[in-house]
Amino acid sequence: MRRLRTARGLTQEHLAHVAALDRTYVGAVENGRRNLSLHAMWQLAEALRVSPEAFFCDEAAVDDYLATAEPGDEETTGYGGTGDRADGDSPTRQPS
Repeated sequence: MRRLRTARGLTQEHLAHVAALDRTYVGAVENGRRNLSLHAMWQLAEALRVSPEAFFCDEAAVDDYLATAEPGDEETTGYGGTGDRADGDSPTRQPS
């Protein structure tokens, strides 16, 4: 997850904000101290503009994915949404 987040240029705080999760939870998942819940997986996948399957790839597959994917490229990411949440926030928009 960290590799996907950093490839999108997001901090843990910004990703947590966009995904409506606590920053400490995002950090704990990235560091292996917490397991990713299904609910959080969907929220994070939407915020990162990837399909949930991206969280189950090995590092080589993530590297291959990141080499071809561009932020906002829904065809490449497998995510068909806009990345915008109902409250108008977006993974590409900095929190206010």
